Amino acid sequence: MTGLEESSWNWDLVGDYYQGLIKTLEAAGFTQGEDLFIACYDWRKINGFNSDAAVNSGEEYLSYWIDEAKAKSGVSKVDIIAHSMGGLVSRSYIQGANYQNDVDQLIMLGTPNHGSSDSYYPWEGGEIPTNWQKYKEILTYYLLLLKFKGLNITNIATIHEYIPSVKQLLPTYDYLFDTVRQMLVPNAAIVEINSWLNDLNSETEIAKLRSRVRTQIFYGDGRDTLNQIPVGERSVLDIQLGEWIDGKPIDGQAVYEPSGDGTVMNTSVPISGIASIALPGVEHSALPDQAALKIMQALGIRSEQIFSSPDTKSELMFLVASPVFPLVTTPDGTGQIGYDAATGNLVNTIDGARYLSAGDNEAKLIIIPNPVDGEYSLELTGNADGAYHLASGYFSDTKSIVKETAGEVADEQIINYPVNLQSAGDNILPELAPDKEDESVAINRVIADIEAMLTKGWIKNKQSAQELIRPLKQLNKQLSSIDKQTARIKKWIDKISANTKIKPKVKEQLLKVLNKRLDKLSVQRAKYIERDLASFNKNLENLKKKNKITIEGYNSLIKSINILRKIL
Repeated sequence: MTGLEESSWNWDLVGDYYQGLIKTLEAAGFTQGEDLFIACYDWRKINGFNSDAAVNSGEEYLSYWIDEAKAKSGVSKVDIIAHSMGGLVSRSYIQGANYQNDVDQLIMLGTPNHGSSDSYYPWEGGEIPTNWQKYKEILTYYLLLLKFKGLNITNIATIHEYIPSVKQLLPTYDYLFDTVRQMLVPNAAIVEINSWLNDLNSETEIAKLRSRVRTQIFYGDGRDTLNQIPVGERSVLDIQLGEWIDGKPIDGQAVYEPSGDGTVMNTSVPISGIASIALPGVEHSALPDQAALKIMQALGIRSEQIFSSPDTKSELMFLVASPVFPLVTTPDGTGQIGYDAATGNLVNTIDGARYLSAGDNEAKLIIIPNPVDGEYSLELTGNADGAYHLASGYFSDTKSIVKETAGEVADEQIINYPVNLQSAGDNILPELAPDKEDESVAINRVIADIEAMLTKGWIKNKQSAQELIRPLKQLNKQLSSIDKQTARIKKWIDKISANTKIKPKVKEQLLKVLNKRLDKLSVQRAKYIERDLASFNKNLENLKKKNKITIEGYNSLIKSINILRKIL
């Protein structure tokens, strides 16, 4: 297996679904890392084995975890509990040529063994189904992350290239109704056919599953679930974008039936010759909890306690990419999660919240379950100079909203974003805009740093310190003057604009003159900043050359002046 560590998508993104079942197994005596293993895998990639050594598939991830479990537990065979697409990954391994006869029992929960109609929307149109719940959040943020990395391609192209596993969820049953010809389209006549799943479900392949392992299936029933999708002709734009090649869904005409778990039809789960048990009223995401007792019975384990997963009704999420550390503080100031720049440590004092990181200069994701309304503080601390991208999102069963922005950050610079969540209102999340730090405060902070360095001995004498402080004080005075002039002119502009007694032509001329003065002030301001900071840098380099400042002091001031430049 190649590059498992680098390519593994091992963030526990849907962990809430499984916490109850994990706790139930632990209460029965199992210990994670010894005889209980949580097998994360890269759900984006294909489920079946990929002969390309550079590409890891779901099957290869499962094989890795099975080997890990055997090595640490000392057993020769494992039992697998697989939810949803995880069951297809498990079947691919067990029925495949690389199977090592090391699985005793497979328990599948809501596995779409014959596909799911919902998958038509992302695969053919780049649209994420609203009932995909947690997966909607994951896919939304993953597509955003690819966008942040500069991949400006359509959703459908992104999904086809980077999330090919979606195609392997397409139904093998007839599910498209052609509204032009008024007929149900035979699955074999569809362009985007799920040949992988068709092959996996051949009688020869199913016979391997039945003969190689003991298998049981539990599935939800009685929930409205998408069955048929009426489709019509594509528009010219659809054709240009490569969307809906098998027909564009007709709005409002999708056929739902109370015969599934809300995601997978009850007829799509069972496999001929394998025991399948329906759980009435249970939805797809609740299967790990609701089937826990039956799972324990199937495993032959006596359980005194059955636990439930957290009841997560909504989530507030923050995604940042490059080169910043995020820290979120709750509206009441008592809870925090993320990187605390003051201590250099990761903190998490919010119940159930999760912080996921792919590395210092990579993506970080913060997930806060059941967030309270109010103003959250999102503090970003730069860990290098460069551009960063940021997204905030709120997700519930009925609402889904994402805001995004980008900016520049200097190493060790702190940027604060207020995020006011109002889940019951029309404006659930505001546009992302950072608090602007007062320029005078920022300049005075650098001056205070210089004075502290003088005290510590990093700067050799008071005269050297003054050479650095002088251009900063001059800049502070000049910017203060420009800001006062700017505020005064803007006030005049507002008064003149609101004065109905001034003739239109006269008003136009007056406003033109005032706006020209604003433009001149803006140019002058930029010149002051460039001149005074250049003077500061020149003096700093001279002090370094004359050994009148230590290397620690020099490096620290280089960072400070870079941060100041970003603020100004």
